[in-house]
Amino acid sequence: MGVIRNPCEWLVSKWAYLAGQSTRLGHPSAEPDMPSVHTESPLKDSPEDIQKFRQFVRDVHGDSPLGWQSYWLAAGYLQDNRTDYILTDARALHLGRLAKMEPADYAPEDMAIVKEELELFDPDVVNCWVRTEDVEGDMKACLTRFEQDTGKAVNWTLFDERIASSNHNPSDHAACNVYYDKETEDYLRHLEGFIFDRFQYQSCCGQAADGKN
Repeated sequence: MGVIRNPCEWLVSKWAYLAGQSTRLGHPSAEPDMPSVHTESPLKDSPEDIQKFRQFVRDVHGDSPLGWQSYWLAAGYLQDNRTDYILTDARALHLGRLAKMEPADYAPEDMAIVKEELELFDPDVVNCWVRTEDVEGDMKACLTRFEQDTGKAVNWTLFDERIASSNHNPSDHAACNVYYDKETEDYLRHLEGFIFDRFQYQSCCGQAADGKN
C-alpha cells in the first residue's frame, strides 16, 4: 500500500507546515535567506502570504528539473518496489537523505539519480494506492482488496476506531487553489510532471481523473 497526493496540494501543505513550525524545529527554511516561509495571516491567505507561497515554490526548487514531491516519492518507494533490480544500500540511503533536503540544494548528480529511477518506476508495483484526497475511502478499498486477494479478514472494528481517533500534522492554510496563479501552476506541473502523469492528476488541486487505487 502506498500514499500519494496531488502535487499542488502537497506543496501548499508542506509550505504551511514549515511556516508554522520552522522557528521551533530549526528547519533550514527558517533561515533569513528564505523569507517566503515567514507568514503573517492566521490562515496564510493574505495577498502578501499568497505571494510568499509563490516565491517559496521557486525558492525550494532552484534549478532542479524535478519537483520536491518527486524526490520524496523516490525515497519512499523506489528503493523497495523496483521489479527489475533492488537498489544498492548506498543508493537507497542516498535517496532517503535527499528527501530531507530541498531540491535547490541538490547537486546535479543527485538530480540525475532520482530522474533515472523515476523513469523506470511503475506505480503498479505497489498493490494499492491511498490518495490523501480520500484517505478513508481509499484505505477501505485497499483493505477490501487485501481480503479478496489473501482470504484474510480485516479487523474493521479496529479500523473504524483508528479512523475516528486519527489526527494529522497541523498546517493551517486556505484552499489549495487560492495560492496558484497560472504561472505558478504551470511551473509546478512541469517539475512534477511524473506524478501528474503516472497518477492521472489532471487538475492542480483535486482528485485524479479516475480516482482509482
